[in-house]
Amino acid sequence: MKTRISIAFAALLIATAAFTQPALRPVRRMAVISAYLQLTPDQIAAWKQINQETAAKIRAERRAANEKRMAVLTPEQKQKLQALRDAR
Repeated sequence: MKTRISIAFAALLIATAAFTQPALRPVRRMAVISAYLQLTPDQIAAWKQINQETAAKIRAERRAANEKRMAVLTPEQKQKLQALRDAR
């Protein structure tokens, strides 16, 4: 019984670690790619700028999409959605 609990706990820890990793991947990926391609500091700065611009565009598009979605909802549905967001 203790072995099963230990295995379940270890699996839970591994799963938690797996879900927290994606936040680190883009930075690590950029470092690996820039090292592999031997990018100059100017090239690295250009890539970072492009990444920031792309992220800003994506955020703006998501904001616009969310506004459109909210416009379709009834007041009761908006309250439910807000409650769901607050629960997170």
